[in-house]
Amino acid sequence: MFVSYLLQTIDFHTHSGKSGVPGVNRNDLHEIVVSFPSNKAEQEAIAETLSDSDAHIESLEQLIAKKRRFKQGALQELLCPKNGWSIKKLENIADVIDPHPSHRAPTMVPDGIPFVGIGDLHENGDLIGTKIRTVDSSVFDEHLTRYDLKEELIGLGRVASIGKVVKLKWFGEKYVISPTLGVIRGTKVKRDYLLYALQSKAVAYQFNKIMSGSTRSSVGMVVLRKLDIALPIEEAVQSSIAAILSDMDAEIAALEDKLAKARMLKQGMMQELLTGRIRLVDLSAAKAKLLSPLSEENAAAPKPDKRHNWAFNEAVVISVLADQFAKPEFPLGRKRYTKLSYMMHRKAEQDAQGYLKKAAGPYNPKTKYAGPEKIAQENCYLRIHENGKFKGFVAADKIEQAKSYFTKWYGYEITTWLEQFRYKSNDELECLATVDMVMQELMRKGKTVTVDSIRAMIASEPEWLPKLERPTFSDSGIAAALAECHALFAS
Repeated sequence: MFVSYLLQTIDFHTHSGKSGVPGVNRNDLHEIVVSFPSNKAEQEAIAETLSDSDAHIESLEQLIAKKRRFKQGALQELLCPKNGWSIKKLENIADVIDPHPSHRAPTMVPDGIPFVGIGDLHENGDLIGTKIRTVDSSVFDEHLTRYDLKEELIGLGRVASIGKVVKLKWFGEKYVISPTLGVIRGTKVKRDYLLYALQSKAVAYQFNKIMSGSTRSSVGMVVLRKLDIALPIEEAVQSSIAAILSDMDAEIAALEDKLAKARMLKQGMMQELLTGRIRLVDLSAAKAKLLSPLSEENAAAPKPDKRHNWAFNEAVVISVLADQFAKPEFPLGRKRYTKLSYMMHRKAEQDAQGYLKKAAGPYNPKTKYAGPEKIAQENCYLRIHENGKFKGFVAADKIEQAKSYFTKWYGYEITTWLEQFRYKSNDELECLATVDMVMQELMRKGKTVTVDSIRAMIASEPEWLPKLERPTFSDSGIAAALAECHALFAS
């Protein structure tokens, strides 16, 4: 492993081509001079340190991939037309502006103003790389008369990257947009909602249908204007959907930033360790110094007393759940956080203690009356928030302190696991928690776990009996919850 990292530091291009053919032959390899510690223990320590860095990078990559899958699932679920929605042609809810009347790109010049095409932009509107084509500044005046570049618009790929959706942002200087983009300004729809609606499977299907069996490599402006867009009538609903998806994008962007920093850190570590500038003589101390940036936030966080009591533990759990699942528009209610905390404890500890068989499902009254909620608020981890008919908890100023405790006790993975419950209704969470609680009791008593035995135990509890009259607790609902619990808590 040490050799594999050492090889990554060699620029093989400088040893290539002696025979006129690109490549490095065996004799060339033999001539390469490298330096390395003769102490095998130090070699192993270097390899282990860099391997830890690789593991951190890989975990971030996996987490980002998982978050992207969550986002795609949420995108399709939230944008699926529902009662009270309408289907509108894009031209009826937005201006679709051709950025260049001739449909031809202007002539490139060596020293001009930036010319931005669909391939030059990330989805968030940031430029990809720094090598941007430039055109004569006179072209800008014509573009400026067609739309205000300082207004955040939407770009939709119509040549090559057909259907790619990007934000069009003002970069603080003049720039010209390529005709490979259709430029869209929402007029009767929230801009951010439209941005996500254009990324939906429904719009992708329309593009695929247009392109199917065709040799065309572009989509005309007329086609763009006729795209069907599913639209909630209420602007508040549009804003809520956009806010949820925007939060997910922001979370992914933050993780990608961490990933970029972790990769840069690894490169720096390789330069320090594999050139001998830092020697791992005191292996543990040197390794801790090198890896400290990977856990900078945790290192700076206060260290919890290992003898912390149950109430403080639950105060931290409730606070972290509020941070993960609540927002000012939709604070986290007690009924919902109770079900989420039950699922969290079952996953992390295999047993959720203190939960009683109450009408709303497994419920732990001690979280309200025995201190956790009060402790969380007194420590500024949590605060009560009310927004119209919604009242509950949101994270407070010192939430990072609670998160540092939670991570120390439970690790990072549990929050990722909890994400799968984000879009489940309270009824669905209640059914899952109830069925799981019954399953655990049946197994402790040595009884067979079936839909019938679960129904029988629910029916035997006076507070739970009315559940069986609800569609959520139908035979098919219990069967589905039973299967999901097996998958959720499989060892």
